[in-house]
Parts: sequence; structure tokens; C-alpha cells
Amino acid sequence: MVGTELEFIVYSDTFEQAAAKDYRDLVPANQYNVDYSILGTSRVEPLLRRIRVEMAGAGLYVESAKGECNLGQHEIAFRYAEAVDHLRQPLDLQDRGEGDRGPGREQHHVHGQAERPRGQLLPHPPVAARHL
Repeated sequence: MVGTELEFIVYSDTFEQAAAKDYRDLVPANQYNVDYSILGTSRVEPLLRRIRVEMAGAGLYVESAKGECNLGQHEIAFRYAEAVDHLRQPLDLQDRGEGDRGPGREQHHVHGQAERPRGQLLPHPPVAARHL
């Protein structure tokens, strides 16, 4: 079983403004840490809602949407599912070219837990191996 998250940073700059600045010194949509803040995501709720609706339409079960600790950073978390089925879906979305691509850094990553045959948890791999 694995769970995936879509993490991204939202900027207030338009595409034209960002390009004119050579994608430097962009203005984050949130000016403070909104990690687990109830009101922190209200500024970008229309965008978060669109992502939730589109991901649900693509067959992914959205579990939560929340702010993160970095300025403008947000996260959409999906329900845990069987690894093969769950990991195939983001690739299918990429292949179809869905979603807007902005100047922000976009990331999709996986949370999971490996087990030995008797149900004993495997130790975490070295840090370098986790970021390949």
C-alpha cells in the first residue's frame, strides 16, 4: 500500500510577470507558514478546488488539501491504495498532458512502507538512496 501527494508552490505573479523577472524573486501566494492552518489555504481555494475536482475526475481519491510550511507551498494528498494501481495513475495524467504548468516547482511523491514476509518492517534505506 502506498499514498501519494502532489506538492507545489503557488505564486501571485502572472506568467508574463514571471517571465519578465526570469522566474526569479516571484511572489508566493501566501506570505506566511500555512502548514495545517484552517484559513491559510483560503487565498488559493479556487485553485485547490479545481485540482481536487480534476484529480477526482481522473479516478484518484483526494483525501486532503492543505498548506505547507514554505511560502506559497500547498499539498494535495491521495488515499492509500495498492502500489501498482496508485502509481500508474500519475503517469497516465502526465502522458495525457493534463494540468496547467506554471513557473512553480511541482512534485509528486510516494509514501509507503515495505514489509518482510512475516510482517516485520524493513529499515529505511540510506538518505541518498531515497532521493534517486
